[in-house]
Amino acid sequence: WQGAAIVLALLVFGLAGLYRRSLGGFGVLLALAAIAPTNTVIERGDIVSERNFYLAAAGGACLIAWALAATLAWLGARAAEQARCESGSPETREEHARSALQEAGLWTGVLGFCVAAPFAALTVLRNHEWSDTHRLWASAHARSPAKLRVLYNSGLAACITQRYDEADAAFSSLVAIGEAKAEQKLFRPDETVQVKCFHLGYNMLATMQLRRHLANPG
Repeated sequence: WQGAAIVLALLVFGLAGLYRRSLGGFGVLLALAAIAPTNTVIERGDIVSERNFYLAAAGGACLIAWALAATLAWLGARAAEQARCESGSPETREEHARSALQEAGLWTGVLGFCVAAPFAALTVLRNHEWSDTHRLWASAHARSPAKLRVLYNSGLAACITQRYDEADAAFSSLVAIGEAKAEQKLFRPDETVQVKCFHLGYNMLATMQLRRHLANPG
């Protein structure tokens, strides 16, 4: 129920923001609408699939931009009000207010950089992983070492790049984990891809054993 409460709160925030023509509300609704076709109350075999959140990330960017703009407006209004309450001529107070607004803009820019920089760095790192098939699936294997689809694809990528020992280990783990799940009847009806990878893992493991035998016939 915690997840349902969070989704409901986001929906209320988005609708309220849309009523006020808020960029933050639009961003939240955009993200919810983008993930609605693939992420619902129906349970899925893949809990998180990043490809389903590419468009939703645009909604997150809108939300961050709205939060930064709101922060700038609040800091600017507060600083300007404090400057106008100071003693001195109207020109001096106006100059102090202008300086306060500039300082507020500077700090908002710093805050925006601190928020955006980690996302930019993660994007660069992820693009680096996606640029190489073996690197991509090795990264996925490190994050999900017991997932059958990840084991199959990482083993296949290792085999293609002639990392045969690594491929053998991946396919052996795939078969062992798949057999254990099959004996305990842990495969769900929606895990057809996982079951297919389990079956293909037998073929690939046999191929690896045949390659080893041919390489060392004695």
